[in-house]
Amino acid sequence: MGIFLQWSIIGSIKHGGSFDDGRVLTVMEDRAKKKIDRVRAMLIKRPGFFQCPVCQSPMFVDAHHNMACADGHNFDFSKKGSLNLLTTATSAVYPRDLFAARHQVLGAGFYDPLIKELARSINTHPGTRKNVLDAGCGEGSNLYNIYQARGAMPGCFYVGADISKDSIQIAAADNADLMWCVADLARLPFCGQTFDIVLNILSPANYKEFHRILNQQGLVIK
Repeated sequence: MGIFLQWSIIGSIKHGGSFDDGRVLTVMEDRAKKKIDRVRAMLIKRPGFFQCPVCQSPMFVDAHHNMACADGHNFDFSKKGSLNLLTTATSAVYPRDLFAARHQVLGAGFYDPLIKELARSINTHPGTRKNVLDAGCGEGSNLYNIYQARGAMPGCFYVGADISKDSIQIAAADNADLMWCVADLARLPFCGQTFDIVLNILSPANYKEFHRILNQQGLVIK
């Protein structure tokens, strides 16, 4: 059924630099490859965690290193390791600059006390606390800050999902230790009972989907 906590929060992000030196570009390309490899390794350990947004079959990393289901639907990883799991094109609701500004504000530390309290709520939840989804994650600052505030948690898996491609690109550029995907909250691309915690901060909610993907002792923080 799940447990619900009510919180409010504000958010934001820092701009990446520009590079014009060929050697620096090579280093960045190597880092991008490592990001993709790291994400693939996380998902190889979790077959059937993601659900195909087309046919709802479990997905896995296939021989071509894409995410695929048994019915042949497949999705490529971006260079930054994120996945676009939308089945139809969507127009941008918010400009990219908004997410960049939000990232800067959240990165300034103004909301650290709230982040620490959210992390404490997760860590003291009586159920399992390993698989965490931020549904409507924006540019990822909240999830990444909670990930850092919780400290070393072996075996934990953090996923940020948002319908905005721009916001997920920003999130994936900075935070390679987490999984980021472009997804629709109306049809979340995850199999049933896969998550222990769902965060839904300053974002529309879909409680029917949250109920489906949470385990029986799951916690929703809204």
